[in-house]
Amino acid sequence: MKNVINIFKLKYEAELLDSKYFIIKAFCAVLVAYVIGKSNSLISVDMISVLFGLILTLEPVSLAGFRSGMNQVYASILGALSTSLIIFVGGNNMFTVALAVAFTIYVCLKINWREISPVAIFTSIYMTQFVQVTSSGVPSLLLTFRLRILALGMGIFVAIFFNFIFSLISYRKMMYKRVRFVMDKVILNLEETSTILQNGVLKDIQSFSAKLPSTFIDIDWISSLFEDMKKEYKVVLKNIGVSKVEIENLSKLLFQLRTITHLNYDMVHLLAINSDSREYDKYDLQEQVKEIDDLVNSLKKYKEYLVENKSIEFADSSENIISLEENKKEEKGSYKPRFISDILEIQNIVNNINRID
Repeated sequence: MKNVINIFKLKYEAELLDSKYFIIKAFCAVLVAYVIGKSNSLISVDMISVLFGLILTLEPVSLAGFRSGMNQVYASILGALSTSLIIFVGGNNMFTVALAVAFTIYVCLKINWREISPVAIFTSIYMTQFVQVTSSGVPSLLLTFRLRILALGMGIFVAIFFNFIFSLISYRKMMYKRVRFVMDKVILNLEETSTILQNGVLKDIQSFSAKLPSTFIDIDWISSLFEDMKKEYKVVLKNIGVSKVEIENLSKLLFQLRTITHLNYDMVHLLAINSDSREYDKYDLQEQVKEIDDLVNSLKKYKEYLVENKSIEFADSSENIISLEENKKEEKGSYKPRFISDILEIQNIVNNINRID
């Protein structure tokens, strides 16, 4: 029975990212949007735009959802304008359909060479394949665009509403879960570093170093969510009893976890590029293993505070981080290698974490 349950159970990481809340929110939002959309004779013609726009607007943070919704509106206007220009000149045929999509892609790349908007392309196709007609049976680009924007707008509005409602329910736990998600990754990275050093096979560290950048991406993503949450303080956080100090402490913790990851990456990179040399043979790597293991145990202890939704803070940041330049200097006549300095810096950060009862 337990094995059957495990088949359907979400992974631990998905639990920390509040996937259950998102599934429930998506169900409720789609249900409401479907009922409202079907009750409107105009919008009911295009439920695809309603539901597709809704799903793309559902976000863990309300402000991020609003931004996503507005981006969809802008992209739809872009796709509609570029397609309308082509169709107006050449009519609606296989060549103009292809040209309209290609032209929309060109305009997207002209605006931002890094990104092609799927919503803009969808709207471009929509304008040629879902053409609305006037009462006299004449195809109308204006009516087609009106339907697209109204249906999309309704989906976005419903999504923004449910983003806000669920933010009142989930924000407090979500803040701590997201930080725990990051802390788990940081701990796992340090444990793997320790294991490689313990085994003494430094060549293994080269493949591991390629995995670390993904942790930076996760930290930056969650940090951006926290910044959006701060902007909603008066509307949401204040009403659910979250203080400014609390959210600031968690944001600061994310920054320090990023610093730890950077130092770990620096240490791993140095060991990787020197894996074929004998440079570090004179150092007792097992001593460094013990130091890293102690750091891991400390971080695990602090993670338990987060499980209990207890905030943690750091001592004065000016005393937190030892300068990299200082660590490169000689100390008492002996040179301190940089990978050991990295460990000392991580120790300094972890040792200055304080729990708030």
